Formats: sequence, C-alpha cells, structure tokens
Amino acid sequence: MAQCGIVGQAALYDALVSGKLPGAGLDVFATEPADPADPLFRLDQVVVTPHTAASVIDLVAVIARHAFTNMQSVLRGTLLPPDDVVLGSSPRALPKENK
Repeated sequence: MAQCGIVGQAALYDALVSGKLPGAGLDVFATEPADPADPLFRLDQVVVTPHTAASVIDLVAVIARHAFTNMQSVLRGTLLPPDDVVLGSSPRALPKENK
C-alpha cells in the first residue's frame, strides 16, 4: 500500500479486479489491524504478509529464517503451519489435500 497514503485500497482493488495490475504484495493496510472482511483478502492475486518493519533487531534473523522455511515448504509443495496461512474466499486458495 506504499504506506497507505500514496495508493488507496479502493483504487488498488479496482486495478487488480480490472486486470490493470496483475498482482499485489501487501504488509500494511489503511486500518490496522486489517479488517478480515477487506475485499482484497478475497483476491487470488494478492499476497498478504505481516508488517515487520518495526520489529526489534534481535528478531530479524528469526523472522527471516521463518519466512525462508515457509518459502522452502511452498517450493516443495508441503503444507505451511496453519497459523502462517491466510486464505481468500476462492477454493483455489486451498491445496487439494485440504479441500
């Protein structure tokens, strides 16, 4: 969201739905914590991650290791820990074994 002041969520949603923007990766929202009913969460082309810019320096390595482990899991096709998964409303968001 570019610190939420440069790009509005409604404009981002419209650009994604219309195909003008193929995808978005978000870690910050206009309202924090983010509203679970936000329509951006229902789009398959949106990836949402925790906002960690304000994390203490002591946790940076832990967070990076956790994120890297999850990336390796995705590349191997294994399931992520349930607490690390945010699902949209699309049935394509679930791996076949979880449907």
